[in-house]
Amino acid sequence: MLKNPSVRIDYRVKNTDLLSMASLWDWKAVETELIHYDVSQIFALGMDGFNYLTRSAFNGRKSKVLRLLNLLKDHGERLRESVGEGKNPIRRRRSFVSMSKMYGYQSRILTRMPASSIANDEDSVFHHLLHLCAQQDWEDVSNILEDQFDIHGLPDGDHVGRTMLHWAVENSWDYALRDFSHKPKSWLDHQDRDGMTALHITCQLQNREVAEHLVDSGASYLLKNKLGRTPGS
Repeated sequence: MLKNPSVRIDYRVKNTDLLSMASLWDWKAVETELIHYDVSQIFALGMDGFNYLTRSAFNGRKSKVLRLLNLLKDHGERLRESVGEGKNPIRRRRSFVSMSKMYGYQSRILTRMPASSIANDEDSVFHHLLHLCAQQDWEDVSNILEDQFDIHGLPDGDHVGRTMLHWAVENSWDYALRDFSHKPKSWLDHQDRDGMTALHITCQLQNREVAEHLVDSGASYLLKNKLGRTPGS
């Protein structure tokens, strides 16, 4: 039905409903076809403030999040290849210019998501895609979002005041040992709602390697949390 030009449907509404049903019954083939028909459905915000991607992350469906990201990458690759061959890849009356603005294609980044795909503006601290993945200790997914989709964490922290560095040290990610020389000291010393810095958490976990790295990067060992304790106390 979706490929029949004589059938006129409002796919932005009806296909989104079908997408929800396909997800509910785990109909992967149907879900894939619907997304290929209109990839923007992944980014449509529902009444709960989530889009299809962030809702999957919130519900702990890691395999679905990875599959959706692969579909987005595949869509970006096919679009670029079609444009390079001089074909018209847009089946839904969109120009390549508008799609380029939506996804921000670059040579290294195959697909850059629109802002609404990461989180809506009003509830970004609750629904931010990267932070949802970090909270569930999905290091591999977080790396994909940062390296392939150019998505970065909230500089002022999420709903519990934590940056990606807080989650990285708590989950013992390799991220915590990255080069932070380009990061401002305020980011290294950012305190969550309990006044905890990344260094506080690292010291609690007795991770000496990460603690030394953070201090060498400029993190303060004198800041106190809400209990009046420094990282070393």
